[in-house]
Amino acid sequence: MSLSLSLSLVYFFSLHISLLSFIFYFKNGMKTLHVTGREEWREWLETNHKKEKEIWLIYYKKHTCEPRIPYDDAVEEAICYGWIDSIIKRIDENTYCQKFTPRSRNSKWSEMNIRRAEKMISNGRMSSHGMGLFEQTKKDPSLILKTEKTPSIVEIPEDLDNKLHNTGKAFRYFISFPKSYRMMCIRWINAAKKDETRKHRITEVAEKASKGEKIGLK
Repeated sequence: MSLSLSLSLVYFFSLHISLLSFIFYFKNGMKTLHVTGREEWREWLETNHKKEKEIWLIYYKKHTCEPRIPYDDAVEEAICYGWIDSIIKRIDENTYCQKFTPRSRNSKWSEMNIRRAEKMISNGRMSSHGMGLFEQTKKDPSLILKTEKTPSIVEIPEDLDNKLHNTGKAFRYFISFPKSYRMMCIRWINAAKKDETRKHRITEVAEKASKGEKIGLK
């Protein structure tokens, strides 16, 4: 690949991210950020962890092969500065974004995030601010969430079951997927606050399943 072509691709990639950020902020009032590695993300957190109330980290989906920070790296660095990841929003067929916000002193810690925090402390990457929040778990054990066991049988809600049976081969594919994935779909559907949102999510799960595909971030 020639140098001029490489530079053109880099320029196009940067322009695409800038345009996505502008459109997303204009439509939703959401401030976005795209980084390609953990050090770049860490620099932003170091500068902004006490200034900003939230940031939406943009990820390219894996099939695009575009540079992106791995999810685990993003969460580990967020923990170092007392931030936490939450909801995910789709941008387009190639990108999605995830919300990161400062963690409150009384927020719960999952066992996975406790392990991540301990790893960051061991690696010397935990900031004093992040350490202060993590120390709260030692003072108040109720802040630690206990891992729930996954039910041995996955019960499919009636409305999802009907949609799967009436969308081609969706049901056959859906029950062949791993139990963890099926549970994730059901939790996502059950988390919908509006009937319209629930129906939309059921349709998305069924249509993907009919093609032998999963919803998600790949």
